[in-house]
Amino acid sequence: ERLLNPQRVPVRGKGRGKMRFQDAFCGAYFTFAVTQEGHIYGFGLSNYHQLGTQGTEPCFSPQNLTCFKNSTKSWVGFSGGQHHTVCVDSEGKAYSLGRAEYGRLGLGTGAEEKSTPTVIPELPSISSVACGASVGYAVSSDGECWG
Repeated sequence: ERLLNPQRVPVRGKGRGKMRFQDAFCGAYFTFAVTQEGHIYGFGLSNYHQLGTQGTEPCFSPQNLTCFKNSTKSWVGFSGGQHHTVCVDSEGKAYSLGRAEYGRLGLGTGAEEKSTPTVIPELPSISSVACGASVGYAVSSDGECWG
């Protein structure tokens, strides 16, 4: 019953100050949240590494996802399917992680499960991403769509 009632989600951060989030993105069974400082937190299922955690245990409270810390890039969009995630950074590069079957990661034939964001090759500058249960899509800055 506790999981079915809306409630405040406790987040353990450094210090005692309040953590402020600027955006949230949901997959079928998991959620990403972006802080005002650009840190990525996630919780929910990660049975195929769709959260970017090294393990496959579910996260029942938000975890700081260190796999999304990369140089000076900021993450501007996430979308989740049933067992995979597609995301885009501020430079227009699209990435995917999680379950690879059926080509849902956009990484080509024979791709294996990914536990860290992996750039999707051969795409132009991407402005947004979206997922269905077992598919991923990307829309370029000039309005073309890949999926």
